[in-house]
Amino acid sequence: MCVENGVEFKAAADPVMLGVINSKTQERGFSGKFMTIYPPDEDVFVGPIETLYRRTAEEAVEGPFVDLRRP
Repeated sequence: MCVENGVEFKAAADPVMLGVINSKTQERGFSGKFMTIYPPDEDVFVGPIETLYRRTAEEAVEGPFVDLRRP
């Protein structure tokens, strides 16, 4: 989804790395996530984030709420 749309990203390589990234020994700015995407603008952001939501909505994971409404 990111690759197909030319959106740069980074993600935890496996469950062990995810545990390391989210351990309490990590700095706050680096923990609490399994993936970070770097879209060039908001318009490009909307497509991949909606696809990610649909693909993970039924998973037994929870993350921070991202409000997509524009101010």
